[in-house]
Amino acid sequence: MRYGIDGWSKNTLKLHKKGYTLEMIEEVIRYTHNAGINVSINLVIGIPFETEADIDETIENILKNKKYYRFIANINTLMMFNGSVYWDEPDKNGIIFKSDRAELYKKYPRVIPT
Repeated sequence: MRYGIDGWSKNTLKLHKKGYTLEMIEEVIRYTHNAGINVSINLVIGIPFETEADIDETIENILKNKKYYRFIANINTLMMFNGSVYWDEPDKNGIIFKSDRAELYKKYPRVIPT
């Protein structure tokens, strides 16, 4: 079972507007592992306003919970998916486009390539 944790620090979860907590992440991967199901996780790093302290906390949580997941499937940089807080409110998230935003959204209606 692969979980899209994305951010594994309290602040990063808040920035992503995920709606779940660190405790919920730990509980779900622990329950899944204890049920005999292999767990993998996806993480996102480098989102707007993420700090070095957030990255340190993510690393601490990776290490603290390593017995409950088999591997980290992906560590991605921020991707601009339609419907995400970054797509919907890029200005509020400090995102600056290298070309016209409306043209990019028209050309790439689902996700702007990295």
